[in-house]
Amino acid sequence: SVHWIAGVGEFTFAGDRPIRMRGVVVETTARKEAEAQLARSQEALAALTARLERMREEERTRISREIHDELGQMLT
Repeated sequence: SVHWIAGVGEFTFAGDRPIRMRGVVVETTARKEAEAQLARSQEALAALTARLERMREEERTRISREIHDELGQMLT
């Protein structure tokens, strides 16, 4: 399986020679998976928002046509 890790480390030198290394490595697989899920959720939300806007615009167009047609008939 694939696992994500993040690591930070530092060296201690004596002159130009490293004498000690210390650091930590943390598994970040769960965080990466959560970030990917969040990105998918945001994409889905954006798609739903766009669909809602299209539906609203279609409804506005339909209503304006109805008003125009009815008013035109009444005036005629």
